[in-house]
Amino acid sequence: KGYSSMKNRTTLKERSYIDGIMHKAARGKPLTFVQRLMNRLISSVRYRVEQGIGTLKRGYGFSRMRYTGLTKGNMEFILTAITFNLKKAALMVRT
Repeated sequence: KGYSSMKNRTTLKERSYIDGIMHKAARGKPLTFVQRLMNRLISSVRYRVEQGIGTLKRGYGFSRMRYTGLTKGNMEFILTAITFNLKKAALMVRT
């Protein structure tokens, strides 16, 4: 919700992206029913993504990059994501 502004929404529209920013209520102006419904739909997808990012940061030390440069940083992220997915798959097979 911290990114909810007309400037950000206009930028998304200009670049032909889907607006996935949650709406934020202002003082004395509550959210409409449609805005609350949109927030619920967005958050149902967003929380799953946030869980994965939180696990990478907390469990795999991915709060900082070890390498400088786009190529090495991308390689580090891909290897960490592979590790995360392999561990997750192993836990799924076990149960």
